[in-house]
Amino acid sequence: MNGNTMRACCTQPLRFLTAITAVLLLFAACDDPSEESDTPVIPVLAMPGEADIAYGPVNDANPFEHVGLRHNECVHAVIRAAQPWDTLSMPTMFSRIQKSIPDWGAASLDVPRDRGMMHVQTAFAMKIDSAARHQLSAFDAAGYSAREIGFLRRIGRTLCTVTTFPSLEAELLVIEKDILSETWPAGDSTETAARIAISVAKHSGAYWKRMFCVTAGVDPGAMMKTASLRKSTDLLIHLTTKAQIVTAADVIAAVSAGEASAIFGPLAQLQAAILSGGAVSIIVATLVYFEDIVGFLRSVCPWGDRK
Repeated sequence: MNGNTMRACCTQPLRFLTAITAVLLLFAACDDPSEESDTPVIPVLAMPGEADIAYGPVNDANPFEHVGLRHNECVHAVIRAAQPWDTLSMPTMFSRIQKSIPDWGAASLDVPRDRGMMHVQTAFAMKIDSAARHQLSAFDAAGYSAREIGFLRRIGRTLCTVTTFPSLEAELLVIEKDILSETWPAGDSTETAARIAISVAKHSGAYWKRMFCVTAGVDPGAMMKTASLRKSTDLLIHLTTKAQIVTAADVIAAVSAGEASAIFGPLAQLQAAILSGGAVSIIVATLVYFEDIVGFLRSVCPWGDRK
């Protein structure tokens, strides 16, 4: 299904919370990681532009691959629309999210703006925080099958235990292979969560890898070649952990919002997964890593500080 041809399918308004009331504390990293070296880096795809969009490897065998791609475009719409004053505080950044995502949804997915705003409000109401990896590793939902939940938890466990970007990218591709090896129902109305989740995880992970590495001024591929240096290894692990937290939040949001909208039809489900998942992505990144978001905006936006 092409995301460009999506149409809103429901008219019954829902009530959601519209604001987050507190800034959440950074959750501690997972277990002490072990060092890795000489691991090949899986390249990400990038589109040209002042602020490139990073994607993970595209797999056309997944009928829901476009959800992850659209997720990144949704997040990037907030980045591209940012103004200098959005870096002044979290509330101003949240205001940018509330405006940019409905605008992008209307232009790119033909989602009415009021419905796009509802999906953003859903994202705020979820209150997903920096413990997202652990929440995903214990994910449960009555509307999903046991095998879907099993794959979602497996993604969560991977995000909790893998310590470098190359290992994370490789492990996600293994999970993707296992998911796509399953025999799933035809169509897009049943048992879609695992395939949506792996697409979001793969592409979101690539996007936030780029964001945190750009902000830190490092090349993760080059760092792997000097992994014997403890400082470089620790920094790479730290950056990986940051990206994993936001990625886990994105997966939770995409599948949870999708489940809530499933009663309105598959198109509404995919819209919710993309827009709510994209909103949560930038919300959690802003809540937990506001200074990194500010640094990234200044490095890629035309008005950013140039050195």
